[in-house]
Amino acid sequence: MRRSNNLIGLLNFITLVLSVPVLGGGIWLATRSNGTECLKFLALPLIIIAVSIMVTSIAGLTGACYRNLLVMSLYLVAMILIMLLFLGFIIFAYAVTDKGSGRETENRAYLEYYLEDYQGWLKERVESDEYWTKISSCVKESKLCRKLGRNIHGVPETAQAFFSRNLSPIQVSSSSSFFSIY
Repeated sequence: MRRSNNLIGLLNFITLVLSVPVLGGGIWLATRSNGTECLKFLALPLIIIAVSIMVTSIAGLTGACYRNLLVMSLYLVAMILIMLLFLGFIIFAYAVTDKGSGRETENRAYLEYYLEDYQGWLKERVESDEYWTKISSCVKESKLCRKLGRNIHGVPETAQAFFSRNLSPIQVSSSSSFFSIY
């Protein structure tokens, strides 16, 4: 019993220490956001996740160190809830992106992704003018489109050279949104 309490205490101390940079990152994003939608969107979830991990870790650490059965029971319930929330998020993310696998396209080294392949919640969010304005502002703000282009000996690469590059799904969606934004 003593070893298991020590192990639980040690693991919770480690998670407590690791949650500090996550909380710091969330607070940094919140103070740095300057009214931008993208950073505001990320800051609150990071802060909530960090605080919930901190509180749970403190409960586990306290319960293990003082051998308090009530606190350990609360810790167990909190851990189960956190795991269920993460499992629910994974299932949700899979459900909204299930049909959206890339398609091979002629003269392209990468797969093309089409909004029509997605259904339900994700498609409605992206098609909505309100959300598309936020999404496109995030893409513009990240300057990702500029980062995709390459210069070869001071000359921008040709379209054919770009199409022959092996791009990640995020780069492909950014390059397609680039053409719809500008």
